[in-house]
Amino acid sequence: LQDLGPGEVAARVPLSALIRLSPTSDVCDGNGYKSNIENDDNWAGELTAKLCQQDSLGDASPFREYMHIGLPNDAPRTVCRWSSSERLALQDAALVNESFENAAWRRRQLTNYRQGQHNNKAPVSSKKFLHYLDLV
Repeated sequence: LQDLGPGEVAARVPLSALIRLSPTSDVCDGNGYKSNIENDDNWAGELTAKLCQQDSLGDASPFREYMHIGLPNDAPRTVCRWSSSERLALQDAALVNESFENAAWRRRQLTNYRQGQHNNKAPVSSKKFLHYLDLV
């Protein structure tokens, strides 16, 4: 390994090799992703839906190999995945409240996905969606 000098490029990735949201997406304003209370950070759910779409394509997905190599098989066990009793045992009201808010946000993203906002031809399981959401 060597350090990069000023202006040196480490890698170039063609746009066609990226899983990304369309600039016309409901959560994109053309210049970047909207992130506010009004859209509930739905960009994460939208990107998760893209991962689910690629996952459902199986071997036909051009991203299949990258997803298997680059993404962990086990979802991170974030605090919002803990049981209520485990969270309460932290005895930190702010962290406990934040974890419950995050768990509710995850459920809203899953509900949006399940309601078909992403035109899923072959939706994945709730468990797989939440796994990808935690990776996003």
